Amino acid sequence: MSYQARPWLNLAANFSDQENRNSFADIDYRQHNRNVGFNLTAMPSGPVGVDLSYNYNNYMQNANICFVESPASAVPVVTTVPCSDGSGFLETNGYYQNYNNFGSAMLMLKPMKRFSANIGYSILSVSGNTLTLNPLQPLGPLSYNYHQPVGNFSVLLNKNFTWNAGYNYYEYLERDVPGPPGFRNFHANMMTTSVTVSF
Repeated sequence: MSYQARPWLNLAANFSDQENRNSFADIDYRQHNRNVGFNLTAMPSGPVGVDLSYNYNNYMQNANICFVESPASAVPVVTTVPCSDGSGFLETNGYYQNYNNFGSAMLMLKPMKRFSANIGYSILSVSGNTLTLNPLQPLGPLSYNYHQPVGNFSVLLNKNFTWNAGYNYYEYLERDVPGPPGFRNFHANMMTTSVTVSF
């Protein structure tokens, strides 16, 4: 859904919900995927514009699973029963839940006819949990923050050439409890420059 409140102001929102069920006793399947978000873009005729957005996503999937406990000491304490198919495996509820929060803000500047710039920041924060049968397995992509500040500018040198330069910073930071093998934290700085040629 979108709405143009003013010629220079746009609002947009979205919502979706997917639900699935299988209540058969040996399966006990539950799943949903829910998404909601909004976007606001303000581009008045002046030298400043703004773009704001937010999105939330929640995904869940649970079902009974059968697994082999080998070696026995490596499997964390979970509630199990013998697998109903007579295989001798163990059965438990295999659950997975994921929550994503994404937000971004961008400031667009055009103080002069030949110069424009964008300065912004976005963050993705993820949390969740899942059945873990290996005690050495980190939560990894179920518990992290991803930061991305960004800045770029363009200078119109003449009617055919525009010089562009930009900077991006990326940081992936897991929020798991430290332990073997420990949480991961990566970051990078990236600068780019280019020339746009138009005829």
